[in-house]
Amino acid sequence: MLTAGILSVLLAAFQHTELGNSRLWLLGLAMGIVMPTAIYFTLYAISHGSAAIVWTVVTLALLIPILLAPVLFHEPFRFIDSILVVLFVLMLGAFARGMGASGPIPKETWVRYTGAMLLAFLLNGCWYIGYKYKELWIGPHSSSAFASILYLSGVVFALAALAVQKQKVSFLPSEWKIGASSGVCSFIGVLSLLGAMSLPAVVVFPISQGISLLGAAMLTVLLYGEKMNVYKLLGFALGFSVLVLSLLRDRIIGG
Repeated sequence: MLTAGILSVLLAAFQHTELGNSRLWLLGLAMGIVMPTAIYFTLYAISHGSAAIVWTVVTLALLIPILLAPVLFHEPFRFIDSILVVLFVLMLGAFARGMGASGPIPKETWVRYTGAMLLAFLLNGCWYIGYKYKELWIGPHSSSAFASILYLSGVVFALAALAVQKQKVSFLPSEWKIGASSGVCSFIGVLSLLGAMSLPAVVVFPISQGISLLGAAMLTVLLYGEKMNVYKLLGFALGFSVLVLSLLRDRIIGG
């Protein structure tokens, strides 16, 4: 978050921003609290169970803004959108099965594991909704300033959470490297999503997540030598179907 915050500030210096907009600060601060909290519960769930299952459940959080969009943002939800959601869920299930996500959960950690997953699911859903409210309240401008508030307030909140812990915390060089790399990727991803929020939730979230999931699955095969199997192939096929259907949605609706 520190890396992404610095990059956001540097970019915001070259853009017109509305720092006097109270909604910009209110939403940015709120999402700055949600982000590290969601990361914490996601990592907590991973440490107590299957990472593939957690990854699948957290990704399914995009269904929260998709299903609430007709109520919150008055976006129409059509029959083709239901097909899009079903294909996306099937894609996730195929990838999870292909990555061996069906392992048993230890009974002694079941409550903590499922509780952390539920919180991660809800927090990530709120995170996605925040993107849409940014577009609704502020518009397409001030995205870098919004990201600056979001990330830097998240840094303050995370450091405050560390400060109240009684155990000593030290940062390893590997953690700095991984954190900085993740910050660069997050910075690019968040600004890209903010620039696409004029699209309906049922289109923009499956496209963005579908691309990232397909890319991640492909990298595990190419870089780490993971074997391709029928479930992964099915996941790729469903993923491409989601992307194509999302891109052609408006044309299909318009006849």
